Amino acid sequence: MFHGQWQTGTHRVSFFLFSLCSFSSSVQCEILCKCEFFNAGGSVKDRIGKRMVMDAAARGDIKKGDVLIEPTSGNTGIGLALASAVLGYKMVISLPKKMSDEKVNVLKALGAIVKRTPTDAPCVPDKDVRDGICGQPYSHIGKAEKIKEELNAAVPGQAHILDQYKNASNPLAHIEGTAEELLRQCDGKIDAVVVSAGTGGTIAGIAYRLKQSLPNVKVIGVDPYGSILAETGKGKIIHKNNDGKDDHVYPGDETFPVNQKNKGKAEWGYQVEGIGYDFIPKVLEGIEGVNRAPGQEDGKSTKLVDFWVKTHDRDSFMMARRMMRDEGLLCGGSCGTAMVGAIIAAKHFGFTKDQRVVVLLADSTRNYMTKFLQDSWMDKYGFTPKAHEPQYTPTEDLETLAKQSKELSDLNCKDTWMEQHLYETNQ
Repeated sequence: MFHGQWQTGTHRVSFFLFSLCSFSSSVQCEILCKCEFFNAGGSVKDRIGKRMVMDAAARGDIKKGDVLIEPTSGNTGIGLALASAVLGYKMVISLPKKMSDEKVNVLKALGAIVKRTPTDAPCVPDKDVRDGICGQPYSHIGKAEKIKEELNAAVPGQAHILDQYKNASNPLAHIEGTAEELLRQCDGKIDAVVVSAGTGGTIAGIAYRLKQSLPNVKVIGVDPYGSILAETGKGKIIHKNNDGKDDHVYPGDETFPVNQKNKGKAEWGYQVEGIGYDFIPKVLEGIEGVNRAPGQEDGKSTKLVDFWVKTHDRDSFMMARRMMRDEGLLCGGSCGTAMVGAIIAAKHFGFTKDQRVVVLLADSTRNYMTKFLQDSWMDKYGFTPKAHEPQYTPTEDLETLAKQSKELSDLNCKDTWMEQHLYETNQ
């Protein structure tokens, strides 16, 4: 484990890099994990939450007592709510319905007002129109805009959307923070970095800074099927779909009708939270003067991401559970996504024992206690491993030990010890 601290103003942030043990046997290279779930709010988004609020206040864009509104999949909302609770702002979060109740409860505990929205509502105007009705106003982004409009109509100037999708403070938090930490922690030796993409500010910010110091570093993005962030048509996707075909098409490809340029062929629902989108956020494309690459095309993911891996829910959640069981890393589902991408990339490029791959683990399992942490939930969605696949539950151990201890043959209990006594004596 590599450990260190950096300080900004009165805030000290701890950061950690762990070297994997169990998974290293499947690849030749060294794999280091940057564990962002040690942040106060439990995710990498604490960085941009604090940065966006403090930068807006420094510019005079917001003042104490104002209402901050943010459409989010949860983690950025928690980061913003943390900052707002400490710095004196009201917080309103618009959140798609598929996001976990754990996120909602944390947000409410921090004083945020949470507005839920339909998960299938598109973020892009005119993308899903039925019977002449556009679905975008019902999305978390559309609802945030409506809430801002209504609040400012009542009290002019009180409500603001900091907008993580366009806010320069998003990639700047990673250019000046996350990437600098990685360079120091690794003594400048990084052969590849693997990051799952949501708004894209994390990977685009890290890529921009790392390539300044390490021009040959490979930046590998990981994107779930159902999202359109990954770039195709240029040999950038290094993992194909299960049927051997890559059915993901990047928006803007010539195969698209003009009126469907924002829609990919392979768009379907996915369970992993916090990553993937149905549009290309500005922070992923690159903001001029902040993290935009020379020659960058408008409306496309930053060219600073060299390769992409597309992933499925099943692989992601099974990997996350294995990371807990085998490595002791209490991480979220998108961390499994990132690790799947890292192992695929390491094998694809044939990284050797003297090469180093860094994987960013974005959030903790705290947000998913009633989801993929539960065996029943995994089984419901078909994510339980088959007999020939790596296991994450101690089934064999339990069977063996139960034969040696009668107590382990029945793990349930009654409500009171007297009831338990009667139950056991009657067995």
